[in-house]
Amino acid sequence: MRNGNIIPTKFLTLQVKEMQFRGLSPTYDKERNIISFHFHGKLISLKWAEINGGLNGIFREEVYGFLHVEGRYGIDVGMNIGDSAIYFAMRGAKMVMGFEPYKRV
Repeated sequence: MRNGNIIPTKFLTLQVKEMQFRGLSPTYDKERNIISFHFHGKLISLKWAEINGGLNGIFREEVYGFLHVEGRYGIDVGMNIGDSAIYFAMRGAKMVMGFEPYKRV
């Protein structure tokens, strides 16, 4: 990575490599455990991405792009690190509520 930090897991390494290949240019802050990248001109920063989340599917492939969320309310049950909820908000959802039972994330 550009800032010299070491990525702690294979899962995050694969996500970062795919994001770099697709031009999202992620950075990883090892001390704070946060991956950051720009999406549609806005900075996205997510904690715990080394063990969770589907960043490539959601932000690179836009697997939820077919959903018409603009001006609508959304509920993300099992939201994990919030990647889907953030994606919906950036796509114009009026409000997104997320619920995650796993305390670590």
